[in-house]
Amino acid sequence: MTARRASFATLGLGANLFLSCCGVSSTVAISPSKPKAIFGRAVLVFSVAVESTSPYQGFGVQLDQYDLRKQEITGGCFWFERVTGEVKPPTPGAKKYFAFLVPPGAYAYSRFNSAVLDGPS
Repeated sequence: MTARRASFATLGLGANLFLSCCGVSSTVAISPSKPKAIFGRAVLVFSVAVESTSPYQGFGVQLDQYDLRKQEITGGCFWFERVTGEVKPPTPGAKKYFAFLVPPGAYAYSRFNSAVLDGPS
């Protein structure tokens, strides 16, 4: 009975490690106090502003690296480049800026965001 529990625990641990890799990204948030150039990387800067009061304590905005030729996000389930900015608390009219070191390329508003764009993307 103990050997069987150990094998199930090992299987569960393996599945957890396998699934935890889903959605891994190599992007890094940068600090304005220590900017430095890194070969093969670009700086992606974007801002978010809340237009009206929100019943939520905060929200996140995600941009995904986008392949313009294929018209889809790059990578797959286990590895894709993305950046996520969190706005807490959402204060109407205040802009919040985000900066990331990313692989060069195009980035688009993610389909994984909970909020849909008002108008064409």
